[in-house]
Amino acid sequence: MSIDGICVCASVNFTKSSNYINKNGEHPSYLSAIWWDGLVLKEEELKEKKWLYIGSDSEEDKKNQLMFLKMHKGWIPILE
Repeated sequence: MSIDGICVCASVNFTKSSNYINKNGEHPSYLSAIWWDGLVLKEEELKEKKWLYIGSDSEEDKKNQLMFLKMHKGWIPILE
C-alpha cells in the first residue's frame, strides 16, 4: 500500500479516535488515517468528509498541527 505525504503528529492526543468527530457524530476507525485536508479545528468548518478535532491540546498546538499537516500534505494515524 502506498500513502502520499508523511505522518505528522504533534502529540499522542492527535492519534486517539475519541478526539475526533464528524457531522454524523462518529469517530474515525482504529488504524485509519486523517489527511491534512480532512481535519478542521472549528465546528463551523465541519463539513462532509471532515473530522473536527476535539482533543485537549492547546490552541497553539492545534494550529501548529494543522500548519505542519498542510505544509507536508501529511496525515495522522488513528492508533487508539
